[in-house]
Amino acid sequence: MPEPWWRDLGDPVLSGLIEQALGEQPGLLAVWARLEQAQALARKAGAGLWPTLDARGQASRTHERFEAPGGRATSRSAADLFLGAAAAYELDVWGRVRATREAALQDAHAAGAQVQVAALTLSAQIATVWFQWAAQRALVALWERQAVLQSNMLRLVEARFERGQVGAADVLRQRQVVESVHGNLLVARAQTELLRQQLAVLLGRAPGEPIPEPDPELPPLPPLPQTGVPAELVLRRPDLQAGYHSLLAADARLAAAVADRFPRLSLSAQISTDGNSTRVLLDQWLATLAANLTAPILDGGARRAEVDYRRAVVAERFHAFRQAALEAVAEVETALIREQQLEGLRTSLSRQLELADRTVDRLRDSYSKGTVDYLRVLDALLTQQGLQRAELETRRDLWLQRVTLCRALAGGWSLPRPDPLDQVSATAAGPPQTVSHPVPSS
Repeated sequence: MPEPWWRDLGDPVLSGLIEQALGEQPGLLAVWARLEQAQALARKAGAGLWPTLDARGQASRTHERFEAPGGRATSRSAADLFLGAAAAYELDVWGRVRATREAALQDAHAAGAQVQVAALTLSAQIATVWFQWAAQRALVALWERQAVLQSNMLRLVEARFERGQVGAADVLRQRQVVESVHGNLLVARAQTELLRQQLAVLLGRAPGEPIPEPDPELPPLPPLPQTGVPAELVLRRPDLQAGYHSLLAADARLAAAVADRFPRLSLSAQISTDGNSTRVLLDQWLATLAANLTAPILDGGARRAEVDYRRAVVAERFHAFRQAALEAVAEVETALIREQQLEGLRTSLSRQLELADRTVDRLRDSYSKGTVDYLRVLDALLTQQGLQRAELETRRDLWLQRVTLCRALAGGWSLPRPDPLDQVSATAAGPPQTVSHPVPSS
């Protein structure tokens, strides 16, 4: 069985947070409750395959008062007891009841796959915000370093201004750059706090609760996960499994609609006894067995229209499943291409940044000696710092793209029921305790 997709990211802290959220997040618990509803409906639909048996019992006592000859009042009492049992069973000659039960079972399997879809969506959202938060913390640290560098540059410009080597415009321009960096730093810190609160909500916690912080130094990406082949992708992805089971449910309802156009044959049996004493009640019994045949004759075309409707639903879900499978394969291919492009961009930015660092070092030294003007140094500094931010954003985008790729490939892992839902035992009418429904090969 495949491992949970988030473990491919190589971050144990993130893995712990996701696994904890999957057992506590209220939105996911609501999806689990919908699965319970679907399983209960499947059990209810399967009850039609078994006879129904009803028992009845009744006891009554009558008291009669009358006037006897001679004017004397007298009374008498009588007791009546009744016991009965009635059984009914529809002979599922055309498979209508079995088809209805199968449709409900497939709905339950689809609901189980939807639990994994919800878990996959939640885990991907947590991972996305986690790496955005890590990159934002790294951006705060970068703005702080840039603030220090620009402040040092301001002191150098002011020193040259005091010696009469530069004009006041250079000082004012550098002060404006320093204030701009401080403003950007404030915005970055506020965004960091917003991402912290967003992650707390995704984890099912109050925004003020403490949560582990990610490492602001985004590490290199781990190796690519196994992408597999399109057939394996269809077997694994829970959204495709949900679509497949929905298609099977629609097909079963079509079979039930066709069977509903044919006669229904039902059997009923009844046994009863009555009397005015327990001895009579047990000695005298009446048993009845009857067969009931109901056949539609005129219904204004309602049953034929139902069959046409169900056939159209099957066609719709079949084509929707095909389209979803194509989009799933395309999503993986797109994620692979996008990651390759981002990796190439990151390599290029790293080289540009190395050259920019060397340029700034030389221009700053030349400026302190008075051989270059301020604007050339300022332009080099701004270029260097822009490249630093672009390289950081690219590394962040690489991690977010890896999350997208892993999500596109994810599915098939075991997802245990969270408390208190694990107290409800699974039955034959529904998916197993762990939600993992591969598409049958047939």
